Amino acid sequence: MKRALFIKFSPILILLLQGSCSQDHDITQWSLPEGAKARFGKGRLSGNIAYSPNGTQLAVGSSIGIWLYNAGAGREIALLTGHTDEVDFVAFSPDGSTLASASSDKTIRLWEVRTAVSIQILEGHRHTVTSLAFSPDGRTLVSGSGDKTVRLWDVKTGENKFTRSGHTGSVNSVAFSPDGYTLASGSDDKTVRLWGARMGEHQQTLSKHTSWVTSVVFSPDGHTLASGSSDGTILLWDASTGEHLKTLSGHTAWVNSVAFSPDGNMLASGSGSIFSEDGPIQFWDARRGVHLKTLSGHMGRVNSVAFSPDGRTLASGSGNKTIRLWDVRTRELLQTLSFPGHKGSVNSVTFSPDGHTLASGSGSGSFFEDDWTIRLWDVRTGENLQTLSGHRGGVNSVAISPDGHTLASGDDRTIQLWDARTGEHLQTFSGHTDSVNSVAFSPGGLTLASGSSDNTIRLWDTNTGKHLQTFLGHTDSVNSVAFSSNGKTLASGSEGKSIRLWDANTGKHLQAFEGHTDSVNSVAFSPDGQTLVSGSKDKTIRLWDARTGQTLWILEGHTNYVTSVVFSPDGNSLASGSWDKTIRFWDVRTGEHLGTLSGHTDSVNSVAFSPDGHTLASGSSDGTILLWDLTSSSNVTGGW
Repeated sequence: MKRALFIKFSPILILLLQGSCSQDHDITQWSLPEGAKARFGKGRLSGNIAYSPNGTQLAVGSSIGIWLYNAGAGREIALLTGHTDEVDFVAFSPDGSTLASASSDKTIRLWEVRTAVSIQILEGHRHTVTSLAFSPDGRTLVSGSGDKTVRLWDVKTGENKFTRSGHTGSVNSVAFSPDGYTLASGSDDKTVRLWGARMGEHQQTLSKHTSWVTSVVFSPDGHTLASGSSDGTILLWDASTGEHLKTLSGHTAWVNSVAFSPDGNMLASGSGSIFSEDGPIQFWDARRGVHLKTLSGHMGRVNSVAFSPDGRTLASGSGNKTIRLWDVRTRELLQTLSFPGHKGSVNSVTFSPDGHTLASGSGSGSFFEDDWTIRLWDVRTGENLQTLSGHRGGVNSVAISPDGHTLASGDDRTIQLWDARTGEHLQTFSGHTDSVNSVAFSPGGLTLASGSSDNTIRLWDTNTGKHLQTFLGHTDSVNSVAFSSNGKTLASGSEGKSIRLWDANTGKHLQAFEGHTDSVNSVAFSPDGQTLVSGSKDKTIRLWDARTGQTLWILEGHTNYVTSVVFSPDGNSLASGSWDKTIRFWDVRTGEHLGTLSGHTDSVNSVAFSPDGHTLASGSSDGTILLWDLTSSSNVTGGW
């Protein structure tokens, strides 16, 4: 399925890469994993921005792949997928024919830009690959990694020419000198190291920064090396002697990226930390070390800056999911390229009763770039209908009432109720003293249950907002709550490894189910109420007889925490999401594993069936939601 889709799409892709403007621009359909039919959101901006040598394209590293843009039109060209984790760095070869990408999956990929095809995978690093640079002749690639090493690769053969150790912290940035004879590397160990590019001999260590070195770059003439640091400074060095020339001070937060203009007269730097709300961009006179201008506007840390080859435009990428293009001469904003969708982890997804709308709740992103919003999506078109803001913490759980009129969401200590059609905020339920991890409507919609890290479960009147009662008994965080189909019983899963059943009317504790060896993250009743399913940190799923508490099946196969479990509407099958980035399907009667869906590049935090059972939605820490077509068994690896 995936191969056929690509063959059909590739001629259009080639035209777009040559600058054509296609009218068909439904990016929700691009580069989908096999079995998926739509993607909501473009992922997080996880990597840098790179201009192609001719200045016509921009490559952007994201949590789901590499986005290519037409730099002039500001329009998406393609999405390159294949990495199994976020993309941390991208670099074009000097002739622009090849793109290299570095990923948290510990690999480097080489792509043919014309066809957007992955042509080689370079493996060997034992940690996240943080930075890449091509040699001036394009024959060699240098990489830096969290494994504290610098590696050189033959671009044609993929051979690892040599590996050099010496840094005592993560290598965050690498660069070739313009003549190709010297390599520079910047590290968490607060140093910059210079190496011979042919044999990899260590030449010297530059030590004046007082914190992590985040970015290194040579001037176009090769005489100067600039290094940016989380100490808030940029240091200029004589690239031949290692002499410290100047210190550029002015940033009040981490310097994340530095770039020389093509003529070498100017230096740009991007800033911001996990604690800063606005990451400014600074322009400097590179010859004199004088500050020229501050550019503001990004509502979040600026992770990357890059000059266009003609030096007229500066591109900047931010944690607020925008790319900005600036006029270098006037310092004015030319264009903003948005990254629509959640910028943080998607923690919870749920369908409306008619199946037309999907709700999603989000929390923290990378480097704590938070997105404490709820989004409503049109399932058919992928349009973001509403974005609901107001939570003061990550949205851990969302639920839609049985009549489809009301949306409930839980955050750090409160529960918010919203009009699911208009997005209007209706009321706030307060009373929990710690994070609200799960919310669930009763079948009649008149009662809402909430489970919290304060070890309690609370019931609320959805019309009046009145607190009805508190269920006490768990000795640890309550991670999940679920009503039985008749509304008489409430189930709860706890950090303390136990599952408890309660009389939903009286609050009486009925029984406890024991068996999991770690935290219970998710519980759900079957549609007929006779079976309970639980997913756990112990990597297993258990099916229980809801009446007797007898364990019916123990389902094993996930290789990491099980985060979410849900029954299909007919009750015959079960879906589970996991930190292992996969979704698994199971036969409820036999416990047989039916198939696996793969495609997310980070943990799957929530799964939900559409009311007709034809579609599954999955929310992930990669910042996206995938819709999976369940009408064909061939769409699930292993079949049904």
